[in-house]
Amino acid sequence: MSIPIVTLGMSGAVGSRVASRLRPEFDTIQFITSLPRAKSDLTTLLAGKSPPPDPDNVGSHNFSQKPQAVVFGRAYTDEAVEELRQHCGGSESGLAWVMSTKEARDKVMKGFPYGGDQEAFNRYADKTTAITKGVLEDLRREGKLGRDGVYYYGE
Repeated sequence: MSIPIVTLGMSGAVGSRVASRLRPEFDTIQFITSLPRAKSDLTTLLAGKSPPPDPDNVGSHNFSQKPQAVVFGRAYTDEAVEELRQHCGGSESGLAWVMSTKEARDKVMKGFPYGGDQEAFNRYADKTTAITKGVLEDLRREGKLGRDGVYYYGE
C-alpha cells in the first residue's frame, strides 16, 4: 500500500514528474504551489476531509487516508516550512516535514531548468525523486512517518 504524502513545489511540470516517479511506494495525494494554499489544504486534510479542487494539483486526489509527510521542493525556506508546521499544530501535527538544506537549495536552484526544456525537467525530476525517495524510505524504516519531526535532504 502506498504511503500518502503531500508535496509543495513551484512547478507542476516538475511536480507531476516527481509524483509519478515516487509511486508506487509513495502517493502524492496533493501537490501544492503556494504557502497560503498549503495552510488551507493541509488543515483540511488533517481533519480527514477533501480540500477544494485546485487546477495546479497534479497529485492523485486520493484523500482516503491522512498524509504521513509533507515534502518541500527547494524553493521553500526554513521559515516557510516552520510557519506551515506551526499552522498545522507544530509538534502535534502528526506529519514528517521533509525539506532541503539551505546549502543544497542555493546550489540546486541555480541549476533549475527554467524555460521549459523537457529533458532538463526529466533529469531534474529523476535526481529529485531519488533523493526524496531515499529520505522517505529512511523515515519509513525508522518509524518516523506520520510523526512530527523536521528532516533535511541535501542535493
